[in-house]
Parts: sequence; structure tokens; C-alpha cells
Amino acid sequence: MQIQTTLQGKTILSTTLLLLLCGLSSGQGTWTQKTSLPSAARITSVAFTIGNKGYFTTGQGVSTSTDYYDDLWEYNPQADTWTQKANFPGGGRGYGIGFAINGKGYFGCGRDVNNLWYNDFWEWDTLTNIWSPKANVGGAARAAATAFVLNGKGYVGTGESSSNYLNDIWEYNPTNDSWTQKNLFAGSARQDVDRAVFTVGNKAYLGLGIGIGNYADFWEYDPNLDFWTQKANFPGGPVFGATGFSINAIGFIGLGTNFGDSTLWEYNTSTNNWSGTIQFPGGPRCDLPSFVINGKAYIGTGWNTQVYYNDLWEYNPYASGINEIYNNNSITIFPNPFSTQTTLQTTTSCKNTTLTVYNSLGQQVKQLTNITGKSITLHRDNLPSGLYFIRLTQENKTLATDKLIITDN
Repeated sequence: MQIQTTLQGKTILSTTLLLLLCGLSSGQGTWTQKTSLPSAARITSVAFTIGNKGYFTTGQGVSTSTDYYDDLWEYNPQADTWTQKANFPGGGRGYGIGFAINGKGYFGCGRDVNNLWYNDFWEWDTLTNIWSPKANVGGAARAAATAFVLNGKGYVGTGESSSNYLNDIWEYNPTNDSWTQKNLFAGSARQDVDRAVFTVGNKAYLGLGIGIGNYADFWEYDPNLDFWTQKANFPGGPVFGATGFSINAIGFIGLGTNFGDSTLWEYNTSTNNWSGTIQFPGGPRCDLPSFVINGKAYIGTGWNTQVYYNDLWEYNPYASGINEIYNNNSITIFPNPFSTQTTLQTTTSCKNTTLTVYNSLGQQVKQLTNITGKSITLHRDNLPSGLYFIRLTQENKTLATDKLIITDN
């Protein structure tokens, strides 16, 4: 069976493999190996997205006694190319934290080759390619902490200090360069939650990690209420060094220290359910970051026992290129989830448009044709409850895509 061939950025998948990939995940999807990071293989790098570009910085290499990196790289998914940017001025280190707010990148914390721990914090400007020091992260210097962004503010917390595990959470306001302590993380103090986090809407979802024990618990954070709510445990069992991201309101978490397992699990925030899985073709590994650009996830680097990587993989959650959108049309669906019928509202008017519904195996289960206007009513009819995918097409071009959830309630 031909598995995959990449030629000048184009992916050719056999029908057999495409069906296999669809069957592995309720999210479906295809993987494409992209151009590797043109620098040393490493773990515990930090990644973030600004506009249509992804960024990798810092990390620890094969030798823990010498190899700590301070480089910053920009990835262009359209050209599948890397461009080196200004090195991080705080020195080489691993286990840092980072994110992007309002077109600027932020990085800090971590530890270095001398086993020094940091709580410094820096801003990188994409326009000037200059790093500027900012107010230190609140609390103790830390490594292997977690970080995320909600409502234009950054959050940093948990991790390990030089003497103990942490469960404090700090909010960063870039407008006045200040940190405010928030309610403690409601789970046990721990490290290596770091990359096992994603956001959907105005809430963050995180968990797993290692402290006094290894953890499989999972939590939702609401910044408006400054409140933690425990959710369904991660079905992959206790693990640390995992990675996470979200696409179209569906979260994905997986990989990590179960070195025999290359699984990523889907989490639905609306139903609090872990559902289908997808298999990362790069093999089992941990301590690798991810970022999302235009509805596609990018995962790379990391390690598996003694093997370090500098590769990069693109995950498209829609089989058969369903996510290739040819214009700026988008869909608003309400209600979603639904039990009887729902309404799809498009941003631009449709003309002779087709709406196709696929089940979790990528099989077509319903189709509406000759659609005109901006409002589409979709009836459940005899479809069973579960996760579905929709594609809006016109003249064989995809205008928009999204996901549906049908319930029996």
C-alpha cells in the first residue's frame, strides 16, 4: 500500500490510506510531512502563531550539558519554508513558555544549561524583529509551566521551581505590562502540563502532567469568573509531555510519555466527551509543541527515548481536502449541537450551492442541492446522534466547512 508521497509541497494519499485515516478519527483528516526545522533536533521548544505564520523558539538538544538553544524560526505554510529571526536575547534554554497577543510574540521562564531557573519575560515584534524585556512573570522562577491566551491576555502557571511543584496562575496584561495573580489551579501542583493545553471560545482546557504523581485529570478555566471546573479525565491515562491544540472548537491532546503510543484524542467542549482518536505518523514522542494556522495544525520536534527530532507535520482535520476553502465565506450554525433541525447562516449569498454532510468515517450521508440565499435549514431526519462534517461547495470549489453535533436530547 502506498502510504504517502510528498512532491513540492503536494501530498498524494492512496485511497486505502485515506479511508484508514478517516476511520482512525471522528475528526478524519490527513497528515503531510513538511520541511524540517533547519536547525538542531530538540525538545521543549515553544511555538506560537502570528497571522499566517508559525514560530518556533529555544529548546533543549541531545546533550543536556551543552545543547540549549536561543534561536527563533518563522514558518511559512504556503511556501513550506523557514526563515531565521533574531535570537532570543535571554540565552539558550528549554522548558520555557510562550504565546502571541495582538501580533507580537512573548516568551519567558524555563531553565538553562547551568540549571538556572527563570521568570523573565520578553516581547518580540514581528515588524522590527526586536526583542524587548517586559515585567517578570509573577511568582517563583519556573520551568515546564503552561501558558495560554484568553480575551487578549496571557496566562502562565503551574510548573516546577528549583525546589517544588507549583499551582499558581498569573494573568498578563500587555496594555500596561503587568501581572495579576488569579485563583490557583484547582488540580494538584505539577509540571509538564505545558503544551497539553488549548482554548475554545473564551475558556482554556488543560491537565495531565507530573507532580507527586502522574495525572490524567482535565480542567476548564473561565477567566471571567476566575474559576476552575473539573472535566472528564483524559482517556489516554496519566501522561506528561503531551501536546494540545484546537481547530473549529474541537480540542486535541495526546502523545507524551506513553512512548509506545502516537495517539491524539479529540475533546468536545460542548458535550464534555473524549471521542475519536488520530494517529500521529511521526511516531510516539513527547515534549513537542504545536501551532495552528488557517484550520490546520503543525506539530514537530520532540523525542522518543534517545531519538531527538527536528521534523514538522501538518494535520488537516478534513479528509479529501475538505478544508481547502476558496473564498472568505463562513458558516454560523445555531443550534449546534441540535436534535431535530438547525440553521446554517452564511456570510455571503449562495447561488446554486451544494451542502454535503459527512459522517465520522468520511462517508456522505446527506446532501442538499441548488441552495440559494444566506440561510439554510438542515433537518436531522434519520441521522443517528454523533459528530458530522459539512462542506458547502459551488462549481466543485469548497466555499466553507464546519462540524455538526447531533444529540438525542
